[in-house]
Amino acid sequence: FGGAPGQPGAMVAECSVGEASGRLSAASGMKLRLAVQAPDHLRVDLAYNGMLLTACRAGKELWAMPAGAMRSLAQAAGIDVENTTPDTSSTPLIPLALDPQMLVILPVVFDVQDLGTEDIGDTPHRGLKFALMPELKKSIKAEDFDARAWINGEYQPRRVTVEGADYSLEANVDKMNFAEKLPAAAWEPPADQEVLRLPAS
Repeated sequence: FGGAPGQPGAMVAECSVGEASGRLSAASGMKLRLAVQAPDHLRVDLAYNGMLLTACRAGKELWAMPAGAMRSLAQAAGIDVENTTPDTSSTPLIPLALDPQMLVILPVVFDVQDLGTEDIGDTPHRGLKFALMPELKKSIKAEDFDARAWINGEYQPRRVTVEGADYSLEANVDKMNFAEKLPAAAWEPPADQEVLRLPAS
């Protein structure tokens, strides 16, 4: 996945957060739709507590709604909400297709353990446990974490869990679809909604 010849350039995943604790406890029960399209489109729709929050990067520009709530969130994160001029260039997203050079590096970065198979909804899934290599974790002063993924028969993630010293989160991937390209409307806000507009950077 990543738009190279013979690969789909877009993906949509619908996820739901199950249990969450510690500093991530507010995420419990959230529904999330993630849309990605190479090289520079990303949209997140988050449903929680009767509210729908959307943030979308469409090339050089970012838009978000509802405008008031998203402006408050952006300001709390230290983002200059007065700068509304789109970027002059459109930086690609992190590539989602790993080339051979990246694949060579992965075993040096991650310690991956096979956890065998486990049933999710009466279907066997392969479990994998991920952690940073101790030397790398020490050199970049990363927090300890335990990440696990359960992969279905089509080699797609079905469940992901992450646990740290003061948090834990379980996310289920309810649906995942791939396409060559998504419709242009997927990256545009509704005409009747006020949106916050910022440069993509």
